[in-house]
Amino acid sequence: MRNDADLRRLRRTLRRQRRALSPAFRAAAAASAAVALARCAPPAPRHLGLYSPSDGEIDPTPLAAALGAGATRTYLPRISPFTERPQLRFGDPAALAPGRYGIPAPTRGLRPAWTLSWVIVPLVAFSSAGDRLGRGGGFYDSSFAAHWPHQPFLLGLAYAFQGCAPWASARHDVRLDAVVTEAGVQCFSPRARRLLGAGRG
Repeated sequence: MRNDADLRRLRRTLRRQRRALSPAFRAAAAASAAVALARCAPPAPRHLGLYSPSDGEIDPTPLAAALGAGATRTYLPRISPFTERPQLRFGDPAALAPGRYGIPAPTRGLRPAWTLSWVIVPLVAFSSAGDRLGRGGGFYDSSFAAHWPHQPFLLGLAYAFQGCAPWASARHDVRLDAVVTEAGVQCFSPRARRLLGAGRG
């Protein structure tokens, strides 16, 4: 169990470690993660949310290909300021402009997060229980915490060293269904075990 100060220190440490990785290591990790996911033979999601990598994050593009890009429509997130707590909307990756923090974000075709089939989620740390630690903005938690008509399958993408022991999560924290790293796939939810049974962690 960790308190908020511990999680802040963990976030700083892992972000620093992630930024120090070489481009070659990042590319190799992305390719290995895609191979690991492909071995699970997941169904191709109809609507797939991705992210634009920054701060040393793994590029999710190879993972999208492993999920059957030919049968899948992809989207990128944009932070919507028009809610009490800013949330993510996902739109056309072919029409981008700098968004918050300078990260490319779509300018058209925006749709609510809950309308997607799967979302590949960036993270700073993940626990063996499926907890996710992000950068601290709370955008993914606020976007997926509500009881929408449909809850997308949330697949974390990370480096293996970002895995940690469980911590005390807050009520609004959203758990991942599964996570994939260069070392393999770990399933946390029952539907993850149904869809990615070969990837049980």
